[in-house]
Amino acid sequence: RVIVTEVYAAGESAADFAVSGSDLAESVRRQAPAMDVRYLTNFEAIAEHLGAEPRPGELLLMLGAGDITKLAHRMAASPVGSAG
Repeated sequence: RVIVTEVYAAGESAADFAVSGSDLAESVRRQAPAMDVRYLTNFEAIAEHLGAEPRPGELLLMLGAGDITKLAHRMAASPVGSAG
C-alpha cells in the first residue's frame, strides 16, 4: 500500500512546481490500479490510518524532505513502528 501526503517545493518557485500530493496519488493509481493508494492530507491522519491497520512484517518507508522526519520518529515510537 502507498500513502501520499501533500508535496511542497524544495527551493523551486511555486510557479515552477505545479504538482500536488493528490495529483501524485492519482498518477500512482492510474499506473498501478490494483495497489491500495491513499492520499491523506496530514500526519495525524497517516498515523491514525497506519495505527488502525498494522500488518505483520510491515515496513514503513517515508520519503521526503522537511518535517516528514517528525512522522517517522512518531511511528518508530508506536507499536506499529516497533513491532518486530
